[in-house]
Amino acid sequence: ITGKPRKPALSLSLSLFSLPRAPPLCLPQSQVLKCADEALALDPKSAKALFRRAMVLEARKDFEAARRDLKLALEQPGASKDSAIATLVKRVDIQIRREKEKEKKMYGKMFG
Repeated sequence: ITGKPRKPALSLSLSLFSLPRAPPLCLPQSQVLKCADEALALDPKSAKALFRRAMVLEARKDFEAARRDLKLALEQPGASKDSAIATLVKRVDIQIRREKEKEKKMYGKMFG
């Protein structure tokens, strides 16, 4: 191994290579989040890294942040055809809707 720095595309590939498609189920969330963040530091518009980070954020119940990452991922070329991203967007939107309904009921009981 030489001391030469890696090319960004190679580093991005290496950061994401070892992650399975469904990271929250296979690896510790912190490891997936770290790899996705490293990949996004190299390419802030990587749909794959955004998708994987969104999966972890969804598992951690940070639905708004997951939605932001998914929105960015969908803006990338070819990402709109990825059914996994579309499925996760639907799931996150449902969770956001449920949270808002819970808040509405809670405030209704407090002030009603």
